[in-house]
Amino acid sequence: MNLTGLTIDAARSAVSERKTTALALAEAFYAKIESDDPKVGAYLILSRERALEKATEIDRLADKGEGLRKSLPHEEALANAPDADEEFFRVPKVIER
Repeated sequence: MNLTGLTIDAARSAVSERKTTALALAEAFYAKIESDDPKVGAYLILSRERALEKATEIDRLADKGEGLRKSLPHEEALANAPDADEEFFRVPKVIER
């Protein structure tokens, strides 16, 4: 199973159904970040220890059979998002040649 290619719903289902663990997902994503980020430079700060602690907590819940929360429906998730007008995504020009 390609853990880093799963959607959030597929990842949640895989953990709930014990096809994988949250810890394995976190470790897979950190391995991907370590291999890809030197080329991209997308991350300024990572909280690996905190992420692994949270993953362990999620695995404990899944082991007890406690359901993991479902993701919000798309429309509900976007309800409080800022409007995306042309100004919202404009990146200022900081280097002039």
